[in-house]
Amino acid sequence: MQSVYLPKSICDEVDRLCRNFLWGESSNHKKYHAIGWNKICRPKEAGGLGLRSMRNVNTTYMMKNCWNLIQDPHKLWVQVVRAKYKCKNGIIPQVMKTNKMSNLWKGICASWELIKPHICWRINNGRTASFWYNNWLPNHMPIIHYSSSFIPPVELFKTIHEYTSGQGTWQIDHLQSWLPQNILETIYHFPLPTNGYGQDVVLWSPSKDGVFTTKSAVTIASSSHTVSHPPPFKAIWRWNGPERIRVLLWRVVHGSLMTNQVRVDRGLGTDPTCSVCMQETESNLHALRDCKFAAEIWSRTSGGSLPRSFAEDNIHDWVHANLKE
Repeated sequence: MQSVYLPKSICDEVDRLCRNFLWGESSNHKKYHAIGWNKICRPKEAGGLGLRSMRNVNTTYMMKNCWNLIQDPHKLWVQVVRAKYKCKNGIIPQVMKTNKMSNLWKGICASWELIKPHICWRINNGRTASFWYNNWLPNHMPIIHYSSSFIPPVELFKTIHEYTSGQGTWQIDHLQSWLPQNILETIYHFPLPTNGYGQDVVLWSPSKDGVFTTKSAVTIASSSHTVSHPPPFKAIWRWNGPERIRVLLWRVVHGSLMTNQVRVDRGLGTDPTCSVCMQETESNLHALRDCKFAAEIWSRTSGGSLPRSFAEDNIHDWVHANLKE
């Protein structure tokens, strides 16, 4: 899997087998999948179970291969691939699709756009990194993105060192017509390149030490599924209780318990009325709290001292508030 870009059909089939195992489904026994696979593959604090889809896992390994093209030029396979697909001699290779390409190169091309925004530079002598096209200013995009007018081609291919003087100052006054003042100020405050520090170094920006890790790559590969982190999920998994109860609460917050309302919403029933009190629609919150029979149980277990807010919170706040107590 680390060197083969898997077809979509194989990734989908592996994900299907994982889903069936999770919900206890087999070829002879169908089960309803109460929560979508995309949600399940989110991190736990974001409402998922921390599982990984096969496509994201495969993409992560392809991203690692992309990084090897940059960081490991001495490896034989890197030399062969860079020569075969004409990646040029720079530290950052030129990655482009071709009419005839290997499975490995296809995977590298598909993952390269995920790598590019996270390539940054530690500037030493300033003779390697491009002033305009490389990401070297902390917390900024490449400087070319901030240009406000046409830049002569002779300027675009200059390195950072070529914008310094021999007296230890920046020579960027002539860039005022091309770049906004705040960017020029940021450059003026950036440490000047020094010849004695050696060559510029490529770093992986998601890691604090600049080293590529599969963990950070997984986060990037699954970024299309990232969402805010509602408080209940973190509280659920930190709660010191039986695992089956924590899974139940996880399903409650997702609203996936198979209540009569859920059955109707999913075309599995016709009557959403609670089958216990026979009065109101049976939602997740009604079944657990608002049904008069459920409310009686809560009242007795608490000695009749439930706060007024107990019956007023939405399901997220209700679960979160009770797990904190």
